[in-house]
Amino acid sequence: MSDIKNLAILGCTGSIGRQTLSVVDAHPELFRVRAITAGSDEKALNEITAKYSPQYSALIARDGDEANVTASMLDSVDTVVIALTGMKAIFPLRAALKAKKRVALANKESIVCGGELLKAELDENRERLFPVDSEHSALFQCIQGLSSRSEISRLILTASGGPFREYTRQQLDGVTSADFLRKDG
Repeated sequence: MSDIKNLAILGCTGSIGRQTLSVVDAHPELFRVRAITAGSDEKALNEITAKYSPQYSALIARDGDEANVTASMLDSVDTVVIALTGMKAIFPLRAALKAKKRVALANKESIVCGGELLKAELDENRERLFPVDSEHSALFQCIQGLSSRSEISRLILTASGGPFREYTRQQLDGVTSADFLRKDG
C-alpha cells in the first residue's frame, strides 16, 4: 500500500485550499492532487489545474454545487480536504464519509447545522474525520494525548473568529446563545 495521499481539495482557491496546495508542494512524495473545485475564480482554478493536472476540476459557479459531491466520491481520491465556507460543506462531507474517505474538514458549520443529517455518517466514520482549521483543530490536538474523555472537565472556545471576533472581554461576558443565533457571521 502506498503512503501517498490522493487528495480532493474542495475550495482550492481560498485560504485553506491554497495552504493545502503549499503542503502538497512541500511534500510531493506524500501527496497527489486528484480533484479540485473552486467557487468562482476561474482564472485561479485554471492555473491550479495546469500546475497539478488533477483528474477532476470544477468551477462551482459554472458546474453547480453537485461538483463538490462528485469530487468527494471519486475512486482515485482517498482524502478529501473540505475548505468550503459555511453550510456548503454538508453534502460533500456526507458523500465523502459515505464513500469511506478520510476527511480534513476546515469548517465546523457543516456539522453544527447539518448534525442530524450527518449523524449516521459521523457515528460510523468518526475516525475518518480530522478538523484542520481554527479552534476545533486546536481542541482535537489537545485531547489526542488523553487516555479517556472523562479527563476533560470543560472546553473553552476563545471567540478568535466568527461574529464576536472584535468584541472586548467585557462584551463577551454578556453574550448568550440567543445572541449568537441572531448574529450574522
